[in-house]
Order: sequence, then structure tokens, then C-alpha cells
Amino acid sequence: MAGTTSQRAAWAAGCSEAEKDLAYVTSVAIASPSGWWLDVETANSWCGQPGTNCTDLSLNQYTIQGLIDTLAASSTGPVGIYSSSYQWSSIVGSLSVSGASADWYASGLRSGKHVAAYCGSRASFSGAPVSIVQYVTSSTDRDFAC
Repeated sequence: MAGTTSQRAAWAAGCSEAEKDLAYVTSVAIASPSGWWLDVETANSWCGQPGTNCTDLSLNQYTIQGLIDTLAASSTGPVGIYSSSYQWSSIVGSLSVSGASADWYASGLRSGKHVAAYCGSRASFSGAPVSIVQYVTSSTDRDFAC
């Protein structure tokens, strides 16, 4: 993996977290997961978020890339990313990742009326096509499959 020493360490941390996830699914007898969704939200601890002493968003990018690389290499299922445009840009900025199969887009919409407009690549935050759009009705998360 190319990058600075800190970036390579962030990538290795992502790989390590993915290896823990792989070990867990093996321990509970899930032989072949059908896929993975990475939850990329500001509620988690990321460089650049309040309470951190870090401003280099490339470290988040490298961590996510390490997760994707390890899960994709060790599993037959796709690796997708759950986030919103706002959260993704707060965590990764304008940096990109590769290897994600799909985005699960948290739209913030309050009805399912216009969710189909988010399907495909137009609303993608990671570069992968949007395959699921989340919206909220009566405080319940709902999902639209594209």
C-alpha cells in the first residue's frame, strides 16, 4: 500500500478491523456471508470529528480502504457502504475509495415519494452505484431497493 507512514498504519487498522469481523462471523458459524455493509457515520470515532486531535481525512479514507480490501479479498460477497452525502464528506472529504460494490444512501427524506431519484450513480458518495435508499416515516427507517 502506497502512502505516508500514518496512511499505511490507518490502512492496516482497517484491515485489522475487517479481520476481526471475519473471525467473528466464522465463530458464529456463518461460513460464507452474502455481503458486507460498512457503516460510515459521524457517530463513530473518525479523524476530524469533534473530540479528536486529528485533521487528516486521508487517514479515514485509508482505514475504509483497508476494510474494503480485506473483506473483498476474504469473502465472495460484495462490500457496500452505508452513509449519507453529508456524513461521507465530513469523514472522507472529497477523497475516494475503490472496490465498494454499492452505496446504501441515507437520504434524510421523510417519505418514499422521491427516493428512486437517488438510485444509480448520480447520488453516489463512494463511487459505487446507489442500490438502496433509506428514508424515514413516523420515526421508522425504511429502505427502497433500487
